[in-house]
Amino acid sequence: METEEAFAMTRRLAREAAGVVAFLYGPSRGSVFTVRATIRAGKPAAVVLAGGGAELPGFPGGRWVPCQLGSVEAFRWEPSAKVSEPARRSWLARVFQVPEGEPTHALLEHISSLSPGERLWFERGVLAGDTVVVP
Repeated sequence: METEEAFAMTRRLAREAAGVVAFLYGPSRGSVFTVRATIRAGKPAAVVLAGGGAELPGFPGGRWVPCQLGSVEAFRWEPSAKVSEPARRSWLARVFQVPEGEPTHALLEHISSLSPGERLWFERGVLAGDTVVVP
């Protein structure tokens, strides 16, 4: 399976799951990606450090809290309290809508840095009210 297809499938499964419990052993990159996708989807996530030098992954927007899964020591993700959106959103936030869980900071930072003479080209966009939605 292609890597992008696997990432897309993992994100879809994370959105559809009730939550995730990951058993991390060593540098479990795939499991960490799954946990990240689950957290971004707003679903409960827990991690068991199963050995091999596994460490809790660092994610923004919350913290790991020790917990018990039966008799097993684990950590559950506790999101930070939501900060309300500023009253005035940037023009980029009004123009671009990105699917939940997709990384946007670097993309929007790049778009913001373009001079007025530079252009962005998109294969397609959909007008939804006063917003252009680009996949």
